[in-house]
Amino acid sequence: MKHFSRGCMVFSLLIGSSACFAVGPYAGVSLGFMDEDGADSNPLNGGFTLGYDFSADAATFGAEAEFTTSLSDGDVNDNDFSIDTQALYLTGKLDFTPQVYGKARIGLLRVERDRDSHGSESDNGVSAGVGIGYKVAPQINLEAEITNVEEDINFFSVGIRYNFY
Repeated sequence: MKHFSRGCMVFSLLIGSSACFAVGPYAGVSLGFMDEDGADSNPLNGGFTLGYDFSADAATFGAEAEFTTSLSDGDVNDNDFSIDTQALYLTGKLDFTPQVYGKARIGLLRVERDRDSHGSESDNGVSAGVGIGYKVAPQINLEAEITNVEEDINFFSVGIRYNFY
């Protein structure tokens, strides 16, 4: 939690010291694998994201909520498992070219694991990710990301995003 508080403070300083103005909302869908250490096969997850971007000079900052659920189960030692997540992130994007940008995010996440052999368990914590995006059209972006869900779980995803601005 201490790291998240520091991240929020740095984000606030960056936003407060820049000439910020609202850009607008966006929504997206993603598909990817929850890569859990020790799994024989990993769950395929689908995700839905809602966010809002703010422009600050050459960079874009924002906030987003993401929800993922397993579309197919993974397997560990012949036991099926699934992973669902709900998260709130602060985001930062930096344009490399007019079409290509880098993305980073940090936030709070709740993860729920459902294992056939052990039942269900949930945990809350800090999550962070990095990615790259490509602006296909003014309102449509393609993104590829890796997000650290927990110490032993990473979410590798690709998605499409629609900007309402």
